[in-house]
Amino acid sequence: MFLLYSIELYIIKIKPNESSRRIFQKLCNAVAVGKTSSQTMTLRENIGEQALVSYINELTGEIKFEVKAKNLTTLEQAMQIALMAVKNIRTYNEVQDIL
Repeated sequence: MFLLYSIELYIIKIKPNESSRRIFQKLCNAVAVGKTSSQTMTLRENIGEQALVSYINELTGEIKFEVKAKNLTTLEQAMQIALMAVKNIRTYNEVQDIL
């Protein structure tokens, strides 16, 4: 199954500034060819879960802690929380520099 995903990922062309949602849709569509609707839903869920886990595993430090602590269920949610955490850390660091 992992090999299948690897092959499908290789085939999918990512365009500059293409949203993660669009890339996810392209991947899901590619692996859904010839599958039943039930199989397609299962594949979408599995791909979404794996994307979330991979994203969180690549985060570091406080940002990773913030995202993991929220127990999020989608990659989009994780990306939003990570972005907010980065902004909060920057703001905190700027205030510390002033003081």
